[in-house]
Amino acid sequence: MRRVCAAFLVFFAVLAGAAAVTAAPAAKPLTLRERVLRTGELKGFKPTGVPTTYTRARFWVSNGTGLTRLEVAARTARLKREGFKAVVTQLLVPTRGSNDRGGFSWAMQLKSAAAARNELSAVLRYSATEGKGIGRRFKAFRVAGIPRASGFRLTKPGIVSDNVVFADGPFVYFVGARWEAYARRPPARTTLVAAARALYKRVHGRAA
Repeated sequence: MRRVCAAFLVFFAVLAGAAAVTAAPAAKPLTLRERVLRTGELKGFKPTGVPTTYTRARFWVSNGTGLTRLEVAARTARLKREGFKAVVTQLLVPTRGSNDRGGFSWAMQLKSAAAARNELSAVLRYSATEGKGIGRRFKAFRVAGIPRASGFRLTKPGIVSDNVVFADGPFVYFVGARWEAYARRPPARTTLVAAARALYKRVHGRAA
């Protein structure tokens, strides 16, 4: 009888343990503003000012992009089909030294994970197009440690940038560092990739 009781006690203890694991609280949701790079994540840079939020796709597409009216209309329509909700951007400046460089981070929320993957492909496609022409170049590089992440260097007349973009759930994330072509010591690519990994670790699987 004692052995039977002991067996039941062990059984209920296992059930209680399983229930405790199941009842563990879910990770705290993050706002869109909490999904851009913050101080200490991109070495050598720090956020400047407050993040800017765009809740209308057209404003995001047309703001300083230099696109034609037709291009703006086409990209806006695509974002609307993807269920565009909002995008938050954050500029970064050097923590010290020359002003020959800068950083950039944005996070976009769409209607679904599939829509986010579509937008990720669109960002790469548009960036590759920007790299065509005299004095321009687009060159991809590998980003380890972040599923489906892509990296690329974009060279334009007088300016070079390294960028990493990835999708996680219904969100698309973009981090970049750019510098003037004459800069003696450009930001290290490994530093940018490390920042992207830190961001991914912080936001992965977190609900809105």
